[in-house]
Amino acid sequence: MSAADLLTLLRVLIIFAILLTGLLAGPDGLAYTVVLLLVAWTTDYIDGPAARLLNGKATSWLGRRDLQIDMAAAVVLNIYLVTAGFLPLRYLALYLALWGLVFWRFGLVRLLAMFFQAPLYGAFVYTALIQAPQAGRWLLAWLVLAVLSPWPRFTPLWAWRELKNGLRELRGGLGRK
Repeated sequence: MSAADLLTLLRVLIIFAILLTGLLAGPDGLAYTVVLLLVAWTTDYIDGPAARLLNGKATSWLGRRDLQIDMAAAVVLNIYLVTAGFLPLRYLALYLALWGLVFWRFGLVRLLAMFFQAPLYGAFVYTALIQAPQAGRWLLAWLVLAVLSPWPRFTPLWAWRELKNGLRELRGGLGRK
């Protein structure tokens, strides 16, 4: 197993740890969950470049599921918010049901998956800022550092390319179902 796969696997384990934190610690586990998220984001940030550096163009089975793992992390963060009493279950259930219909219709298009994740992560960051301000500020600091970093994934040019490619992929998938 490559170093990149180990980082991705660590993110999967973190997802389970976040779920357990919600079930066992409830709202008192928010700061701990923020730390887990920071570690997960960091592993996600470096696993792709590590894979490209170490493996070239070859992508592992786990690497091909990176997007689904990211989506699972976003959902589990919000399950944490529900189990900790920060978010009503009906809001998350409605959100997931609506997006389930979108994915059923268009498939797992990367652009749609990014749009799916953004409000889920946003809800968690907002909750952390309100309920555990110091921990929430750590999340914001991480995001600012990621955007200011020299890695191309967080530049406006990267975002523009992702949007163009996603729209092309979405347009190509409109007739498939």
